[in-house]
Amino acid sequence: MMGKRIEHTQSSCTSFRYRFKLVKPIILHANRSSQSSQPVFFGRAINHSEKRGVATVVKLQSDNRRRRYLQIADQLAATIRTESLSAGERLPSERDLASRFEVSRQTVREALIALEVAGVVDIRLGSGVYVQSPDVTANRIEHEDAPGPLEIIEARRIIETEAAALSAQRISNEELHKLKAALRLIRESEDNGDIVEAEAHDRKFHLLVAEGSRNSAIANTVDWLWKLRSQTDISRFFHQKVRAKGSQPSIDEHQKILETLIRRDPDAARSAMAEHIDRVYQEFSEFTLE
Repeated sequence: MMGKRIEHTQSSCTSFRYRFKLVKPIILHANRSSQSSQPVFFGRAINHSEKRGVATVVKLQSDNRRRRYLQIADQLAATIRTESLSAGERLPSERDLASRFEVSRQTVREALIALEVAGVVDIRLGSGVYVQSPDVTANRIEHEDAPGPLEIIEARRIIETEAAALSAQRISNEELHKLKAALRLIRESEDNGDIVEAEAHDRKFHLLVAEGSRNSAIANTVDWLWKLRSQTDISRFFHQKVRAKGSQPSIDEHQKILETLIRRDPDAARSAMAEHIDRVYQEFSEFTLE
């Protein structure tokens, strides 16, 4: 059903007013509703029509062959073009888009990150998401087919926490010495201001923990998840942006993980890894849209 018409005045450097309608994702059939004979699947239509009560709705196509966040990115890009939005116009909030598309806020965040990679929108921390180049198509992400950056962190949280618990029971003393060396290199790289190098040693630290589980399937999966960070334009751009905002590996959190492994405490190791990755997820989320 239709939601209420919303008007919002942008308070930043531009002073334009934009109007949009909330359109609940529904299917309207001619023989069951007098409203329309066309199916309506789109969550939010941005209305620039002068005729009151008229909204242009872009049909949301479902494509099981394409990842959900990329489908949302495609539809947002199509709506921007269809509604002839201008550079500098602000999009609805992440929460509103998630509600209208009936997807998680994480999916919306990854869709908007993809559009920023394509040059369609500009994500401004603490301000919102603005149209950057409305005429630009999302060709740069057309062939992307990898998990989104936040999906990767979520998967790491599930797998690496259990890897740490197993490692606390199985890791060798030699591997513990390697972990100490990796932690020292993270600290030295950060002291030298080389965040890229620190991240490389951070990756080595996490792979050593996974290898200490003595489960090759877990170790290979963790290695694959870390490789995904640099295999797509979306993930590379995302991590470059987060890095530019000052994010870097936490020495204290890695030290805590190491100490739980030295004590051979599976529960503490699981908790320490979970706290670390939860903090990373939260930090990365804040660096995107909040």
